[in-house]
Amino acid sequence: MEAMVDEALRRLHEFVGAEEFAAEIQRAQEEFYRRIGAPLPGEPLQEARLTSFTEWFIFDRRLEAVGRTPVEEYLRRYADEIAGAGLDIFLGFTRTVHSLFRLQRREDNLCDLLDLYTLEKYRGVKRVPPTLNRDDLAELRLAPAGESWFATDAFCFHPVAAHKTIERLLKAARNKGELMQPLLERLMAMNTQYQRYPKTAKDKAYLRESAELPGAK
Repeated sequence: MEAMVDEALRRLHEFVGAEEFAAEIQRAQEEFYRRIGAPLPGEPLQEARLTSFTEWFIFDRRLEAVGRTPVEEYLRRYADEIAGAGLDIFLGFTRTVHSLFRLQRREDNLCDLLDLYTLEKYRGVKRVPPTLNRDDLAELRLAPAGESWFATDAFCFHPVAAHKTIERLLKAARNKGELMQPLLERLMAMNTQYQRYPKTAKDKAYLRESAELPGAK
């Protein structure tokens, strides 16, 4: 299945890379980077942030001309050409779960994840980045395919030093009934600054950045 997921993601990236979306992608990228902090040329996080932007554009942002997300528009145009399990994967892309997860268990490339916002557990998730270990926190996007779940390519790892600050912000968001997406973007913005902090100050980076959020006090 993983090869089929890889191919489906490749097709979607190719689809939104077409000339018809070029101007809108440029506007959307500027919008996204204003919220999460634009990576600087040559920064190690540049590729990861570009992947996060592209998946947000494909799965979440509605195209201005048609009012559908790019994955929905792709299915409208090409669903008749996709068969069997491949169609299940594309349909799963219309029902992704984008949240912050704790990795609870990893075995044979299958992972058990806990959604830290809804507290729902996802067992046997495939395609979780191999760099993540037990108790790590990361922003991930999961999609269903049949009875299974798999992670897409985008992720943002949050270091151990940030866990207490993140748990506090998650609790506040749940209590207020806030949507998850704005919090994910704020956490990614904090992570961007964390990457730029000097080594001697990294332990306090998230705490300091969270104190700058509107309404934090």
